[in-house]
Amino acid sequence: MLLNQQGNIGGLVIALTILAAIRMSRDRADSERLDVSALQARQQESRVQGAELREKRRAFLEAERRAKEAAAAERMQQVH
Repeated sequence: MLLNQQGNIGGLVIALTILAAIRMSRDRADSERLDVSALQARQQESRVQGAELREKRRAFLEAERRAKEAAAAERMQQVH
C-alpha cells in the first residue's frame, strides 16, 4: 500500500511539473508577443518621425536654395 501511495505522489509531482512547464512556456510566449508588438509600434513611430524629419530637411534645404538664389540675383543687379 505504501508503494502505491508513493507511486501516486510521484505521478502527481511529475504531472504538476509538466503543468508548470507548460504554463511557463505559455507565459514566455505571451511576453514575447507583447515584446514584438511593442517593437513594431516603436518601429512605426520611428518611421513616422523619420518621414517628418526628412520633410523638415527638404523644406529647410529648399528655403536655403531660394535664399541663395535671391542673394545671387541681388548681387547680379548690383553689378549691372
